[in-house]
Amino acid sequence: MNVLVVGGSAGLGRALVARCQARGDKVSVLDIDTATNVDATFFDIADADADSVPTTIVTLRGHAPFDLVAITAGVSAVGRFETLDIDRLSEVIAVNLTGPLLLTTALLKAGLIAKGGRLVLVSSLSHFVGYPGASVYAATKQGLVGFAKSIRRVARREYGVTVMVVTPGPMDTGHAERYAPPGSGRGPRTSPDEVAAAILRRRSGGIVIPGHGSKLAAIAGVLFPRFTGRMMRRLIYDRF
Repeated sequence: MNVLVVGGSAGLGRALVARCQARGDKVSVLDIDTATNVDATFFDIADADADSVPTTIVTLRGHAPFDLVAITAGVSAVGRFETLDIDRLSEVIAVNLTGPLLLTTALLKAGLIAKGGRLVLVSSLSHFVGYPGASVYAATKQGLVGFAKSIRRVARREYGVTVMVVTPGPMDTGHAERYAPPGSGRGPRTSPDEVAAAILRRRSGGIVIPGHGSKLAAIAGVLFPRFTGRMMRRLIYDRF
Protein backbone atom coordinates (compact mmCIF):
# COMPACT_ATOMS: atom_id res chain seq x y z
CA MET A 1 0.00 0.00 0.00
CA ASN A 2 1.19 3.52 -0.78
CA VAL A 3 0.68 5.79 2.25
CA LEU A 4 0.96 9.52 2.89
CA VAL A 5 1.05 10.71 6.50
CA VAL A 6 0.76 14.43 7.16
CA GLY A 7 2.44 15.12 10.50
CA GLY A 8 4.32 11.82 10.57
CA SER A 9 7.28 12.81 12.74
CA ALA A 10 5.61 12.56 16.16
CA GLY A 11 2.65 11.21 18.10
CA LEU A 12 -0.08 9.40 16.19
CA GLY A 13 1.55 10.19 12.85
CA ARG A 14 4.81 8.54 13.87
CA ALA A 15 2.93 5.49 15.22
CA LEU A 16 1.07 5.16 11.93
CA VAL A 17 4.30 5.47 9.94
CA ALA A 18 5.90 2.75 12.08
CA ARG A 19 2.97 0.36 11.63
CA CYS A 20 2.91 0.92 7.88
CA GLN A 21 6.65 0.39 7.58
CA ALA A 22 6.45 -2.79 9.64
CA ARG A 23 4.00 -4.35 7.22
CA GLY A 24 5.97 -3.29 4.15
CA ASP A 25 3.99 -0.29 2.93
CA LYS A 26 5.60 2.50 0.97
CA VAL A 27 5.36 5.58 3.20
CA SER A 28 5.72 9.29 2.45
CA VAL A 29 5.57 12.03 5.08
CA LEU A 30 4.72 15.73 5.04
CA ASP A 31 5.97 17.57 8.11
CA ILE A 32 8.00 20.50 9.33
CA ASP A 33 10.38 17.92 10.81
CA THR A 34 11.92 15.93 7.95
CA ALA A 35 14.52 14.09 10.06
CA THR A 36 12.81 10.72 9.64
CA ASN A 37 13.80 7.40 8.11
CA VAL A 38 11.11 7.68 5.46
CA ASP A 39 10.59 9.79 2.37
CA ALA A 40 9.82 13.11 4.08
CA THR A 41 8.96 16.42 2.42
CA PHE A 42 8.94 19.72 4.30
CA PHE A 43 5.44 21.12 4.64
CA ASP A 44 4.27 23.59 7.27
CA ILE A 45 0.55 23.02 7.46
CA ALA A 46 0.21 26.16 9.59
CA ASP A 47 1.24 28.20 6.54
CA ALA A 48 -0.84 26.29 3.98
CA ASP A 49 -2.00 28.76 1.35
CA ALA A 50 -2.45 29.31 -2.39
CA ASP A 51 1.33 29.18 -2.89
CA SER A 52 2.56 26.40 -0.60
CA VAL A 53 -0.16 23.83 -1.28
CA PRO A 54 0.21 23.71 -5.11
CA THR A 55 4.00 23.49 -4.72
CA THR A 56 3.60 20.53 -2.37
CA ILE A 57 1.14 18.86 -4.75
CA VAL A 58 3.73 19.06 -7.54
CA THR A 59 6.28 17.39 -5.27
CA LEU A 60 3.86 14.63 -4.29
CA ARG A 61 2.97 13.71 -7.88
CA GLY A 62 6.10 11.61 -8.12
CA HIS A 63 4.94 9.49 -5.16
CA ALA A 64 1.22 9.26 -5.91
CA PRO A 65 -1.38 7.89 -6.15
CA PHE A 66 -1.78 7.15 -2.45
CA ASP A 67 -3.97 4.33 -1.17
CA LEU A 68 -4.15 5.96 2.24
CA VAL A 69 -3.78 9.61 3.19
CA ALA A 70 -3.87 10.39 6.92
CA ILE A 71 -3.76 14.00 8.10
CA THR A 72 -2.63 13.64 11.70
CA ALA A 73 -1.00 17.04 12.36
CA GLY A 74 -2.53 18.97 15.22
CA VAL A 75 -1.81 21.48 17.98
CA SER A 76 -3.76 22.87 20.89
CA ALA A 77 -4.09 25.92 23.12
CA VAL A 78 -5.37 25.44 26.63
CA GLY A 79 -6.77 27.68 29.33
CA ARG A 80 -9.85 29.80 29.86
CA PHE A 81 -10.94 30.78 26.35
CA GLU A 82 -11.35 34.47 27.16
CA THR A 83 -7.68 34.72 28.20
CA LEU A 84 -6.03 32.79 25.34
CA ASP A 85 -3.57 34.57 23.07
CA ILE A 86 -5.16 35.38 19.70
CA ASP A 87 -2.02 34.55 17.72
CA ARG A 88 -1.91 31.10 19.29
CA LEU A 89 -5.59 30.59 18.54
CA SER A 90 -4.99 31.54 14.91
CA GLU A 91 -2.23 28.91 14.73
CA VAL A 92 -4.54 26.24 16.14
CA ILE A 93 -7.16 27.07 13.52
CA ALA A 94 -4.56 27.03 10.73
CA VAL A 95 -2.97 23.70 11.71
CA ASN A 96 -6.09 21.81 12.74
CA LEU A 97 -8.67 23.07 10.27
CA THR A 98 -7.65 25.47 7.49
CA GLY A 99 -4.54 23.50 6.49
CA PRO A 100 -6.27 20.10 6.35
CA LEU A 101 -9.17 21.56 4.33
CA LEU A 102 -6.87 23.18 1.77
CA LEU A 103 -4.63 20.12 1.48
CA THR A 104 -7.56 17.69 1.20
CA THR A 105 -9.15 19.77 -1.53
CA ALA A 106 -5.89 19.93 -3.47
CA LEU A 107 -5.18 16.19 -3.14
CA LEU A 108 -8.63 15.25 -4.42
CA LYS A 109 -8.59 17.78 -7.24
CA ALA A 110 -5.15 16.59 -8.39
CA GLY A 111 -6.21 12.93 -8.27
CA LEU A 112 -3.40 12.02 -5.88
CA ILE A 113 -5.59 9.69 -3.80
CA ALA A 114 -6.11 6.41 -5.62
CA LYS A 115 -9.57 5.20 -6.58
CA GLY A 116 -10.58 2.86 -3.80
CA GLY A 117 -8.25 4.73 -1.45
CA ARG A 118 -8.99 6.31 1.91
CA LEU A 119 -8.67 9.78 3.38
CA VAL A 120 -8.37 9.87 7.17
CA LEU A 121 -8.96 13.07 9.14
CA VAL A 122 -8.10 13.08 12.84
CA SER A 123 -10.72 14.80 14.96
CA SER A 124 -11.15 14.34 18.70
CA LEU A 125 -13.35 12.81 21.37
CA SER A 126 -14.39 16.41 22.00
CA HIS A 127 -16.82 15.89 19.11
CA PHE A 128 -18.95 13.94 21.60
CA VAL A 129 -18.11 15.43 25.00
CA GLY A 130 -16.86 18.97 24.41
CA TYR A 131 -13.54 20.27 25.69
CA PRO A 132 -13.86 23.25 28.04
CA GLY A 133 -10.34 24.52 28.56
CA ALA A 134 -9.44 23.94 24.92
CA SER A 135 -12.47 25.44 23.20
CA VAL A 136 -10.80 26.52 19.95
CA TYR A 137 -9.09 23.14 19.62
CA ALA A 138 -12.51 21.51 20.04
CA ALA A 139 -14.02 23.88 17.49
CA THR A 140 -11.41 22.98 14.87
CA LYS A 141 -11.86 19.27 15.47
CA GLN A 142 -15.62 19.65 15.20
CA GLY A 143 -15.03 21.52 11.95
CA LEU A 144 -13.17 18.51 10.54
CA VAL A 145 -16.16 16.28 11.31
CA GLY A 146 -18.50 18.68 9.53
CA PHE A 147 -16.13 18.90 6.57
CA ALA A 148 -15.84 15.11 6.32
CA LYS A 149 -19.62 14.64 6.45
CA SER A 150 -20.06 17.27 3.75
CA ILE A 151 -17.57 15.83 1.26
CA ARG A 152 -18.05 12.11 1.96
CA ARG A 153 -20.59 11.34 -0.77
CA VAL A 154 -18.92 13.53 -3.38
CA ALA A 155 -15.49 12.08 -2.63
CA ARG A 156 -16.87 8.57 -2.98
CA ARG A 157 -18.93 9.21 -6.12
CA GLU A 158 -16.58 11.47 -8.08
CA TYR A 159 -13.14 10.38 -6.87
CA GLY A 160 -13.67 6.85 -5.55
CA VAL A 161 -12.23 7.90 -2.17
CA THR A 162 -13.58 6.82 1.22
CA VAL A 163 -13.50 9.51 3.92
CA MET A 164 -12.96 8.42 7.52
CA VAL A 165 -12.80 10.49 10.71
CA VAL A 166 -10.98 9.27 13.82
CA THR A 167 -12.03 10.69 17.19
CA PRO A 168 -9.45 9.58 19.77
CA GLY A 169 -9.46 10.65 23.39
CA PRO A 170 -6.24 11.81 25.08
CA MET A 171 -3.31 9.82 23.74
CA ASP A 172 -0.06 8.93 25.46
CA THR A 173 1.99 11.47 23.52
CA GLY A 174 4.17 14.47 24.22
CA HIS A 175 1.40 16.66 22.81
CA ALA A 176 -1.13 15.42 25.39
CA GLU A 177 1.41 15.81 28.19
CA ARG A 178 2.23 19.36 27.12
CA TYR A 179 -1.40 20.51 27.05
CA ALA A 180 -2.77 18.64 30.05
CA PRO A 181 -4.39 20.92 32.66
CA PRO A 182 -2.27 21.70 35.73
CA GLY A 183 -2.39 19.05 38.44
CA SER A 184 -4.42 16.63 36.35
CA GLY A 185 -1.87 13.81 36.38
CA ARG A 186 -1.45 11.44 33.49
CA GLY A 187 -4.76 9.63 33.81
CA PRO A 188 -5.83 6.94 31.33
CA ARG A 189 -4.50 7.69 27.86
CA THR A 190 -4.82 5.69 24.68
CA SER A 191 -1.66 4.44 23.05
CA PRO A 192 -1.05 6.15 19.68
CA ASP A 193 -0.18 2.72 18.34
CA GLU A 194 -3.68 1.52 19.25
CA VAL A 195 -5.20 4.42 17.35
CA ALA A 196 -2.91 3.74 14.36
CA ALA A 197 -4.00 0.10 14.40
CA ALA A 198 -7.67 1.17 14.38
CA ILE A 199 -7.02 3.38 11.35
CA LEU A 200 -5.42 0.55 9.40
CA ARG A 201 -7.98 -2.04 10.50
CA ARG A 202 -11.04 -0.03 9.46
CA ARG A 203 -11.74 -0.12 5.73
CA SER A 204 -15.05 1.74 5.62
CA GLY A 205 -15.77 5.42 6.14
CA GLY A 206 -17.64 7.20 8.88
CA ILE A 207 -16.49 8.00 12.40
CA VAL A 208 -14.11 5.71 14.30
CA ILE A 209 -13.77 5.91 18.09
CA PRO A 210 -10.62 3.99 19.08
CA GLY A 211 -10.43 2.48 22.56
CA HIS A 212 -13.12 1.16 24.90
CA GLY A 213 -12.78 4.06 27.34
CA SER A 214 -13.28 6.58 24.57
CA LYS A 215 -16.32 4.71 23.28
CA LEU A 216 -17.91 4.81 26.73
CA ALA A 217 -17.14 8.51 27.07
CA ALA A 218 -18.65 9.19 23.65
CA ILE A 219 -21.84 7.32 24.57
CA ALA A 220 -22.07 9.26 27.84
CA GLY A 221 -21.57 12.51 25.96
CA VAL A 222 -24.43 11.75 23.59
CA LEU A 223 -26.87 10.36 26.18
CA PHE A 224 -26.00 12.59 29.14
CA PRO A 225 -24.58 15.85 27.73
CA ARG A 226 -25.25 17.96 30.83
CA PHE A 227 -23.54 15.46 33.11
CA THR A 228 -20.49 15.05 30.88
CA GLY A 229 -20.33 18.81 30.41
CA ARG A 230 -20.11 19.34 34.16
CA MET A 231 -17.53 16.58 34.51
CA MET A 232 -15.34 17.98 31.75
CA ARG A 233 -15.52 21.45 33.25
CA ARG A 234 -14.36 20.16 36.63
CA LEU A 235 -11.65 17.99 35.13
CA ILE A 236 -10.25 20.58 32.71
CA TYR A 237 -11.59 24.12 32.68
CA ASP A 238 -11.66 24.67 36.44
CA ARG A 239 -8.00 23.68 36.71
CA PHE A 240 -6.81 26.72 34.74
